[in-house]
Amino acid sequence: MNFNRQIFLALVLCLNVQPAFSQYTIIDANPGGQAATTVKDTPISSARLYPQLEGNLQSDQVTVLQGSRFRINLLTPVSSETACVGDTVKATLVDTLTVSGITVANKGDIITGQVTDVARAERTIKSYIPRHHFLDPEGRLAINFLTIANKSGQQTAISAVLAPQTEIECNNSTLKLIINKGGDAEVKSITTRYLVADALLAGGLVAAGPIGLAVAPAVTGIAGAISPSYAQGHQVEAGTKQSRVKDFLLGASRGVPGGAIVAGITTHGEDISLTPGDELVIELTQNALFNQ
Repeated sequence: MNFNRQIFLALVLCLNVQPAFSQYTIIDANPGGQAATTVKDTPISSARLYPQLEGNLQSDQVTVLQGSRFRINLLTPVSSETACVGDTVKATLVDTLTVSGITVANKGDIITGQVTDVARAERTIKSYIPRHHFLDPEGRLAINFLTIANKSGQQTAISAVLAPQTEIECNNSTLKLIINKGGDAEVKSITTRYLVADALLAGGLVAAGPIGLAVAPAVTGIAGAISPSYAQGHQVEAGTKQSRVKDFLLGASRGVPGGAIVAGITTHGEDISLTPGDELVIELTQNALFNQ
């Protein structure tokens, strides 16, 4: 019984471990300082990264350098289920952007971009095939932001994308929404974590022999009843009505030989849906030239 208990505890730990994502906060590149040729801030700690507004100052222009990050609030609803490449996306600046005390864009200025790539959510089994989005069945969106317009309508050309490895502050969903390493917005995938849990269980089955074969479905069934996300194979929003019996049965199916394949066939990724007011961090991919 002690060995079976260890298997169950290992499985529960796999279900509950969440990787930490850095949080981004806007800061003035050089608050109250004098004009300088180059302005740069260094992250205060590796645990909490800050956007770096780097700029070159000229007599009548400010060049904000590639890699600078800032926050935006979405105005346009967009979903990987319905979006098409070329769709227009609008947002507003969350913060006034300054370099060495010089304002280059104001809070509320309109940012316009386009959807550049869309991937619909797919059945989990398809994500087992090695490729660009290996073990990731979630829907994805990529957006390129092209202009910032002030209240008088004057536009500044920019080239910016969703900043990799940041989180999305979502108003109408409890799902964990992120920008992945490739710069795509998606629901945080849990496929790999659950495959690890299934692998641990399979190892336990081999060690425990016939007893393990009998106990495994009960262990995974209990795990499914505890964690609907494990049973369903994808994130489940808080407050969603769930059937404990159904989740137990779905979880138990993962404990039978070949259960991971069965789970892959019967489960599906989630499409990402962004709504007005959702907060994102974007990153300049080229220098942006602002008039003073």
